[in-house]
Amino acid sequence: MIAAACAIVVFFTYLSTTDHADRLRGTFYKTSTAARRPCFGAIEAGRDRLYEVYSESLAGVTHVAVCDWPFHHNSGDSAIWLGEMALLESLGKKIAYICGIDDCVKEDMDKALEGVPNVQTAIVMHGGGNFGDLWTTHQRLRNRLVEEMPDRKIRHFPQTFEFELAKPSELLKTTMKVYAKHPDIEVVARDTESHAAMTEAFPTLPVRLTPDAAFYIGYNQGSPLTPPIMRAPGSDMSILGLTGKHTATFDSAPSPYDDASAAVRSPFGWPLVSFEAQPEHDVLVLARYDKEGGQDRQDASHWIPPLDPRTVRITDWQDSWRGIKSPPKANYGMIEADGKQVSFEVFWNQAALLRVQWAMAKLSSGRFVISDRLHTEILTTLLGQGHIAVEDGHLRKMEKVIDTWLAPCLVPYSSIDAIAAGAPRDTDANTIFVHSNTEAVNAAKAWLKAEDGGVRWSRISE
Repeated sequence: MIAAACAIVVFFTYLSTTDHADRLRGTFYKTSTAARRPCFGAIEAGRDRLYEVYSESLAGVTHVAVCDWPFHHNSGDSAIWLGEMALLESLGKKIAYICGIDDCVKEDMDKALEGVPNVQTAIVMHGGGNFGDLWTTHQRLRNRLVEEMPDRKIRHFPQTFEFELAKPSELLKTTMKVYAKHPDIEVVARDTESHAAMTEAFPTLPVRLTPDAAFYIGYNQGSPLTPPIMRAPGSDMSILGLTGKHTATFDSAPSPYDDASAAVRSPFGWPLVSFEAQPEHDVLVLARYDKEGGQDRQDASHWIPPLDPRTVRITDWQDSWRGIKSPPKANYGMIEADGKQVSFEVFWNQAALLRVQWAMAKLSSGRFVISDRLHTEILTTLLGQGHIAVEDGHLRKMEKVIDTWLAPCLVPYSSIDAIAAGAPRDTDANTIFVHSNTEAVNAAKAWLKAEDGGVRWSRISE
């Protein structure tokens, strides 16, 4: 942990000198003071790293096909997708083809890329946490596409390596063999442990290291790929109306900060955003219920009695996602969606945008958030919202990513007594990482007591 933190300090110092930084940061970034805004600096450095690595990895590429679109309930995967699309947008790459887990067809991909020299094309695999034996369908898709397309560049968005190297499965053995045969393939890890494992598994391949692609969400408040909740006040809040109970326009609730100065609304100089709603609950517990969980955080007895009389809501990423229907054929060209003729990528990107908007609005409904999901950690960090990351499972997805990229955003658990006593907040760090539900409850109590006394730990808190 200490070694990783030291490496990050060196890494951030190096990235602050990149030539493209001012242009890349666009309207989202302002001049910062590192001592007061270490967390914001971590986000900036992560975005710089993504831009730098993929600029090099996709050099000479003009058109890409992006495979394994996440058409399912997990908002975290939609957040990854949105960050990937924002990164490709900033790199100026044309998206020629998109496919999901069950509709990636080589002939269709070839047709979508027809007329573009192969050397200017790349197949890019959606990133996340399914590079392993837990969600095998996704890795089998990647293996098939790598085998079918030896004449095109194969690239990956950042992944966590979740195979067991000590006991390689048949799927891992197949993956290693298939990848080793391809003449132009690169893999990317989103944490240092995954990078080491990928380097061991693929000794002949370029193995790169970047943050999770969701870091790139909101890199420019004027981008159409920035969720309305993160756009500058007064910007266009409309998004494509798909289906379901949610309206096409997001109307934010009245904010207690509407008439406050920018300094009050954003004490550490983070960009002002369109949505600063009044929270509906003291604590929002967003706990995973799928097979990656194994941590039993949906049980109300862990949270409601110990936090009484505070109000608590326990949930996961459920929403009206299944109300968004995929059109019969939406891989390339023009398609019909919601009675309109739109470009295929507009449909998929607006679907992801709407999905992430819902997720951010849900997270903003709590004064503080407790969660065991990685993308709750990333999205609340991007929103500048106080939150507690709790993890004790064997996968350690959150710990790996936080240790590699977000250590400057951490508030030590050992400081909760001082926080409860009203210690002033002197940096923008507002994440407490713990390994048990009891520690999460203790941290939440301390933060709530501090805010009751007037110390603000979240931009949206009263």
